[in-house]
Amino acid sequence: MVYMDRNLVRVKWIDSVSIDAWTAPEDIERKSLTNCETVGFLIHKDKKRIIVSSTIGLNSKDEIEEVSCTMVIPCSCIIEIKDL
Repeated sequence: MVYMDRNLVRVKWIDSVSIDAWTAPEDIERKSLTNCETVGFLIHKDKKRIIVSSTIGLNSKDEIEEVSCTMVIPCSCIIEIKDL
């Protein structure tokens, strides 16, 4: 995999909502999807997903060697990607 060149981005996206308690059907119908924002380094992007990490580890050649605090977001959920 070829990593992106340390582009810092803000991703606005919509997430699903999970309810694990006994709930009346009419209360569930009032629930809405969650609007989210994720900020981090754009590690990878393709037709199905983007990968954003808030922390990157570099090797002695100043190349990305490790990543942490990573989100894999389906492209179908993305509203906007903005370079920072």
